[in-house]
Amino acid sequence: MTASFVRRATVDDIDVLVDLRASFVSEFSDDETQREPLVEYLQRALTSESFLAWLVVDDGRVVSTSGMAVYERMVRSHGAGVGLEGYVLNVFTYPEFRRRGYGRLGMEALLDYARERRIRLTLLTTDEGRPMYEKLGFSHDDRTYRWWP
Repeated sequence: MTASFVRRATVDDIDVLVDLRASFVSEFSDDETQREPLVEYLQRALTSESFLAWLVVDDGRVVSTSGMAVYERMVRSHGAGVGLEGYVLNVFTYPEFRRRGYGRLGMEALLDYARERRIRLTLLTTDEGRPMYEKLGFSHDDRTYRWWP
């Protein structure tokens, strides 16, 4: 890696975050990312810290991102009645920068934040991402169900 660093995204990074999200979605779908609703969401969510993102910058260019939606809920494990949960999403590295550790750098920053604030994390992953998450200490089960209205 060249001179790279990780920083937390701010509202000034919304255009970059939208571009990263559009690139991410384009790898799995022909759907076009609707920019305006995403911009509106990020303006609200980054300000309220209900969505947090980290950007990996290499030689002045953002090459990777890791994000999580943070919410409060009842927690059954480890004796906590209520706690913060984070849903990890939009972990993405531009294809030409993959296999250089950028995704891991962004995730390590996200994990440090979650650890400091005792945020329990969940995520869905691609087959390609699974080894990284397992190396970072994530475990999985087959009990995840989804419902879409």
